[in-house]
Amino acid sequence: MNIVSAIIIVISVVIGILYHEYGHLKAAKKHQINVNTFCIGLGKPFLQRKGKDGVTYGVAPIPLGGYCSIDDAGLNKSSLRVYISVLAAGIIRNMILGTVLIIIGQIIVANRFVNPIVLFGNTVELFSTLLFGLGDTVANMLDLKEMAAYGGFVGQMENAGTTIVSMSNGVNHVIGMSIMMGGLMNYMLAIFNALPLPGLDGGQILARMITDFCRKVFHREINPNIIQLVNVISVAVICIYQGLILLFDIPWVRNIFINL
Repeated sequence: MNIVSAIIIVISVVIGILYHEYGHLKAAKKHQINVNTFCIGLGKPFLQRKGKDGVTYGVAPIPLGGYCSIDDAGLNKSSLRVYISVLAAGIIRNMILGTVLIIIGQIIVANRFVNPIVLFGNTVELFSTLLFGLGDTVANMLDLKEMAAYGGFVGQMENAGTTIVSMSNGVNHVIGMSIMMGGLMNYMLAIFNALPLPGLDGGQILARMITDFCRKVFHREINPNIIQLVNVISVAVICIYQGLILLFDIPWVRNIFINL
């Protein structure tokens, strides 16, 4: 059952990433901003087709999410309201999916009718706990020695599944708790992307607000190449970090960091 639990959590995360990118796609199309590519999976697409809407839809071999490539020129020319709407659409989608999964998980665990007010109250409490513990979560993420101790992505999902199984008293309980964990992971995706850091949705919104402020108040333009460079460096650092987490599943790599 711990394997089943881990699979449910992983599927919830992957669906959350795809739903996040779909949010960007829908918002961009709503505001008539060109979208170049929408791809399910990561890596070079092995299947592509251009839709009637001008978007190239594809499927890539690594089933760990997806991406949506929006026309930067069109997005940057849009108003601040539209810009925020497009960038925040993915965050909102993760919040919606996280809430739905947590409510479904509670119903499965209870295996009976649950007062909607209780369901909503529990969901708000879980989100609040996650939000207020954000500082500790970020601190733990920066401690590579501690992260290595938990293992890579596969190891962490197995640990989560084992923990859920040990806390459960039946199949329904395991499935329900796993779905709730998937909901919490979607909340984490939303919170992480909302952080005002370069390369993330929140960071891009902050950069646009600063750019508009400088243009209107100081009548100066911030060199877009500088912003682009900062974003590229930030995304590269995030990708390297995520790659390192995956490598922690390899024992000898994990041991190097644990023994630091």
